[in-house]
Amino acid sequence: LMLYFAFGSVKQGLLIYTAIPLSAIGGIFALWMRDLAFSISAGVGFIALFGVAVLNGIVLISEFNRLQAEGWHDTRRRVLMGTKIRLRSILMTALAPSLGFIPMAVSLGAGAEVQRPLATVVIGGIVSATLLTLFVLPVLYVLFEQGGLKGKKPAVATLVLLLLLANAGLAQPALQPISLPEALALAQAQNPGLAAVQLNEQYAEKLKGSWRNIDNTGFALELGQFNSRAFDNKIGVSQNLRFPRVYKAQHGQLNEQALAAQAQTSQSKRTLKTEISRLFFEYTWLVEKEKLLREADSLYRIFENKATLRLQRGESNVLEKTTAQLQRQQISNQLALLRQDLDIAAQQFNLLLGPGQACRPKADVPQLPLPAVVDTAGPGALPLLRWQQHQVEAARWAVAIEKAQLLPSLTVGLSSQSIIGYQKVGQEERYFNGWQRFTSFGVGASVPLFTRAQKARIAASELLVAQQQTELDWLEQRTRAERSTARRQVQKYVESLRFYQTEALPNARAIVSAADRQFAAGEIDYLQWVMLVNQSFELIGQFLDEQHRYNQAVLHFQTYLND
Repeated sequence: LMLYFAFGSVKQGLLIYTAIPLSAIGGIFALWMRDLAFSISAGVGFIALFGVAVLNGIVLISEFNRLQAEGWHDTRRRVLMGTKIRLRSILMTALAPSLGFIPMAVSLGAGAEVQRPLATVVIGGIVSATLLTLFVLPVLYVLFEQGGLKGKKPAVATLVLLLLLANAGLAQPALQPISLPEALALAQAQNPGLAAVQLNEQYAEKLKGSWRNIDNTGFALELGQFNSRAFDNKIGVSQNLRFPRVYKAQHGQLNEQALAAQAQTSQSKRTLKTEISRLFFEYTWLVEKEKLLREADSLYRIFENKATLRLQRGESNVLEKTTAQLQRQQISNQLALLRQDLDIAAQQFNLLLGPGQACRPKADVPQLPLPAVVDTAGPGALPLLRWQQHQVEAARWAVAIEKAQLLPSLTVGLSSQSIIGYQKVGQEERYFNGWQRFTSFGVGASVPLFTRAQKARIAASELLVAQQQTELDWLEQRTRAERSTARRQVQKYVESLRFYQTEALPNARAIVSAADRQFAAGEIDYLQWVMLVNQSFELIGQFLDEQHRYNQAVLHFQTYLND
């Protein structure tokens, strides 16, 4: 009832009353930690504790109402500024009783069994009430003021508070800073795309052992009456063999395919490295832009406060205050967009690092060093060009394999059979049983007589070689031209950065300082101050953009250099 008469609002009275359960949390926890039972003295401690906790809420809500009366209509800004202004008052109100009750809490003399529960409740409750009041009460205030709980029962506020406390330990972990070398090493070990390419390389390496592709060995068994009415049998073994040229061509093709897979893995590693580096420095650039916008936001907040005071004293008009608010709101909007860009860049960065990562780039140097422009190995040593060269060689070996199909294939065989009965040997007849066998050896050749289809395949394979060679020549020409263009892009940004670092940035900082002094002295009006400050921050922002473009150009140029 007293809170209602003080503020004229049931809503704000309930807000302040939330300090009671917040403080009770700390008091109960402190009793439990010290293994003290609830008693009459502990109950008295809770009564004293609730009074101090409610007082902190009154101080905070009163400051919010005062700022609202002065024209602070943005609820979020009003809460931030009010909490900042009243932080010392709240801490002083909390520290005085908590420090004063320490002797009672550690007392061992007469009456200590009464003093310890009371002091323990007050100290523990004030600690929790102070911390939670500074964070939870402003959040509930924003929800009430923005209509987020409009039409709901007061119990909803308590439900929101309980959910906040219950989920305090379930918050998402903060992004851990990681350097560029650490990020590259982590991605090499855990990136799924790179793992798939490495498996393909292992597959091609294992496949090299299949170049001795010898046909299946044939086994034959014949049963019947060959010489007499006796039941004979014949066992035969045969093997088809190709000319050695066929196996040599197959070995060459599989070896080139394995080398192409290795080059593909190297190219994938380079692509992954470039993409991680690009996102790394893009995140760094966004962080620097955020710092600049925060600096501008702080400067325009001060200007807005000064404009508000000047308007209240009648020293300026509404136009000055409106201009200050508009500039500050514009910067706040840019900051909100920039934070979303930071979240997107961090998400893409962690996606490349591998599943389950929660890292953010930690840039020790926001600007890359100038790369060496001398590359004695030439563009032919690049993985992409090596991959294309191996494709050409593999196509040539494919032609050799097709031509080898015109060569005859050999067939060798060995047979053993029984001829049961009497056989004439010389001048006499001898009886042969089933264990006395006759062995023969045979050699045959398979000659391709109809070669029209095979010649067509040879012609098609030769066209494939020409096509792969043409692609290689074009890729080499394009790589040389792109590398030259990338080098010139880097040099262009080097000259531009030299101008910003030696002339533009020092002058921009000097303009801001001079504009502040002259505006405070009344030598320039607010429009001139806004123009000068905007020009300076725009110049600094252009430098950050130019630095970002330089980093991206360096990373692009490095893709054309050999490791």
